[in-house]
Amino acid sequence: MEGQSRGSAANPGSVPTLRFLLSTAQLEFYGGNGHEYRLEHSTNLTGWTPFSGWVTGTNQYLLWEVGSFVGPATFWRATARPQP
Repeated sequence: MEGQSRGSAANPGSVPTLRFLLSTAQLEFYGGNGHEYRLEHSTNLTGWTPFSGWVTGTNQYLLWEVGSFVGPATFWRATARPQP
């Protein structure tokens, strides 16, 4: 069973896509061309831990396989590396 949500065409990165494929979750975020993004997770919304390294966007959606989780709720966010 698959469930998902997506941002608007005008602002494709406004809402991430979250897909559940059986017991595996995938997170998808829009990545602007040349910008770098990193996926982070938290169990309390105050302390964030990197889940991935920096990935360069190419004006398409970036997909992360986050696996399945048992235990406390996990919150996710994609952060952009500040441009010089």
